[in-house]
Amino acid sequence: MLQKFFETLSDNRQQAKVKHNLLEIVVMTICAVTIGCEYWYQIGEYCKHQVDWFREKLGLELKRRSLARHISACFRFNQP
Repeated sequence: MLQKFFETLSDNRQQAKVKHNLLEIVVMTICAVTIGCEYWYQIGEYCKHQVDWFREKLGLELKRRSLARHISACFRFNQP
């Protein structure tokens, strides 16, 4: 359902450097904000600790070490 809603979201990242799907990052961030995360480091920490859940429930292939950096970088470069 969320995929349909965000399918028109443009991905302005340098494609050669992309390691994670933009939609997956958006969904993980929405989950983090929903439980009360307010800052990028909180969102990154939440997502790092929920990697197994994201893999199991959403089928994501994520690396724990780089997740926080990718989340903050993704949104920094996708601001209008």
